[in-house]
Amino acid sequence: MRAKADGWDVVGTYHSTRAALDIQWHRLDIRDRQAVIALVRAVSPTAIVHTAFQQRGAEMWATTAQGTAFVAQAAHGAGSRLVHLSSDAIFDGTDNPYFESAQPRPITPYGAAKAAAELTVAVTAPRAAIVRTSWTISRDPLDPHTRLILDVAAGRRPERVFSDEYRCPIGVDDLAAAVVELAAHDYAGIINVAGPDALSRYELGRLVAKAYNLSVAELPTTTVAASGLHHGYFCPTPRNGKSSYRRQLWSSSPLAPRRKRRAESLLPALRRTVASSGQGFAQNSCRYRCHNQHADSLQRRWLLA
Repeated sequence: MRAKADGWDVVGTYHSTRAALDIQWHRLDIRDRQAVIALVRAVSPTAIVHTAFQQRGAEMWATTAQGTAFVAQAAHGAGSRLVHLSSDAIFDGTDNPYFESAQPRPITPYGAAKAAAELTVAVTAPRAAIVRTSWTISRDPLDPHTRLILDVAAGRRPERVFSDEYRCPIGVDDLAAAVVELAAHDYAGIINVAGPDALSRYELGRLVAKAYNLSVAELPTTTVAASGLHHGYFCPTPRNGKSSYRRQLWSSSPLAPRRKRRAESLLPALRRTVASSGQGFAQNSCRYRCHNQHADSLQRRWLLA
């Protein structure tokens, strides 16, 4: 685990099933405001990384929007650094590209809940970092996007993959590295942390299929237009074509706008992922320098909520 390797004392929370990580765990329902406040007071974390969400179901809003409000209130009250993970689902996919200044225009209930979560964090904990990211790709455990592609390619699921909905996939290791550094930094506000390549689900599917030696021909496609949905270009785009994380934290000079790159640029990382368990597919997709400017002898406690 990246935070633990960087010297953080990590405390995790879970609702029903805890991850297989060797850290201290606390069961928590973030829909319970008093429980959230009590746990934050008991743990007294230096930083809180908030990743919990529910994408659908009756409790989606209570978990994703209201639960985030409770975490933000608890973090602010305890004086803890807050890093909140947001999503490109807050956009409607009609603009290209989306910079940090882009205003949310959600078209799904989940997107609306994530947009509300961003707003409540900004108002309640104004010194928090709000990380807008995209498809997160991982090997172990396998992320939902890759699992869908493998199931479709193998004929286990009847879905077709969109060829005209674009995201900016990022490897989980890259995203984790950014979050760890942001936890120790004083950056406040929205920041885009995503991969440099704008890929459709079909383009990503081709890379995954090649990496797993599957036939690309077995990957049926469709278009957003044919489905009756909105056209989708959802990339939270860094202004420098790589990661706005480095630009915003370490550079004040203007940089050139991003350019769309060929999907094949991710293939070497995909191949490395298959050969080496635990690495993200887009291992090299997010390029910034990672260092811990606050490393010292003091104990730093991190709460995953």
